[in-house]
Amino acid sequence: WPPLFPVNLSIFELWGIDPMEGARILHAIVLGVVICLSGEIFNLYLKSKFLVLLGTFALLFSIPFFRVFIMIWSEPVFLLWGILLTFFLTLYQKKQNGTHLFFASLFASLGFMYRYAGFTYVATGFLVILLVHKNIFSKKFIKACVPYPLRKQLMTMRKSISKSHPLKPLKR
Repeated sequence: WPPLFPVNLSIFELWGIDPMEGARILHAIVLGVVICLSGEIFNLYLKSKFLVLLGTFALLFSIPFFRVFIMIWSEPVFLLWGILLTFFLTLYQKKQNGTHLFFASLFASLGFMYRYAGFTYVATGFLVILLVHKNIFSKKFIKACVPYPLRKQLMTMRKSISKSHPLKPLKR
C-alpha cells in the first residue's frame, strides 16, 4: 500500500476510534465534498443550470458511485484528490494564479501518496501546465520528449484551449 492510506486509517486508532468506523465517517464526509466540488466544476463548464443540477443529482443518486464510498477502500479519498486537482487546475487555467498551481500540485502529490496510480495526477498536472503556458521551454520540452503523433495532438489541444473552446471554463 502507498503510505498515506495506512496512515489515514491509523490516525483514527490514535484518536480512539475503530479504524473501520473512522473510515466510514471519513468516506461520508468525502462523498459530500466530492458531490459539491463536482457541482462546482459542472457550473464552471456548463451554461445551463439544469445540466449542472442534472449532473450533480446523477452523482448524488448513483448507486455504483455510492457503493464505492461505503467500502473501506482507498478509492473515495483518491477520487477526492483527483476532483480537487481538477478544480484547481481549472482555476489555474482560467486565472494563472500561483496559489491555484500550488494547491493543484499539493493534491496531485497527495493522490500519488494515497495510491501509486496517482502518478497519473502528477502527469496530468504537468501536461496542463505545458499546455497553458506558451513559452519556448514548453515547446522545446514537448519536441524533445514527446513522439510526433502525440505532439501534434498536444499542439492541437493547446490551440483549442487558447481559442474559444466548448471545454474552456466560462468567464463570469
